[in-house]
Amino acid sequence: MTPTFLDQIVPWLIQYKYFLIFPIAIVEGPILAIICGFLFSTGILNIFITYGLLVLANFVGDTFFYGLGRFGRIKIIDRWGHYIGLNKERILEMEKRFGNHAGKTIITGKITNFAAGFILVAAGAVKVPYMKFISYSLAADLPNIAFLLIIGFFFGHAYNLLDQYIGSASLILLATTIIGIALYLLIKKYKKS
Repeated sequence: MTPTFLDQIVPWLIQYKYFLIFPIAIVEGPILAIICGFLFSTGILNIFITYGLLVLANFVGDTFFYGLGRFGRIKIIDRWGHYIGLNKERILEMEKRFGNHAGKTIITGKITNFAAGFILVAAGAVKVPYMKFISYSLAADLPNIAFLLIIGFFFGHAYNLLDQYIGSASLILLATTIIGIALYLLIKKYKKS
């Protein structure tokens, strides 16, 4: 059996510990938090340092995606937006919707993992105030990271299987959210006519 990235990362984390947690967590946070919970259960990592590094890495990653949307807004939309149906009019509509539901949107995006990058870029593109953005982001991250560390503590030895479940659960949650929004919009449109 060919070793996967996850199989290779555990020995690296055992050897280099905290030096690797931060950079890897920026890219691959959820499964890393589970692995770190497992390594804490074996006494290799300190839970407080690990939790702090995971939160900090999420903060940095979220800020990067937010900044990408905020400062690359016009260039990104003009150049790439038409591929996903985004134009300036849609952005104005998103600004209005984000203004009314910024907290729900950001927290849902962070929890689904699958849609997080898009939601974070969108939050920057519609110019959600940074402090408001980061407070909602941290409101989702703090319990989410703690939950993933707890899962890792108890079930971390099965991290490869858990990674598959997280991916599947994120897709199901995303699909459910999209269907819910579509139904809401259809009902709203139907009631108008």
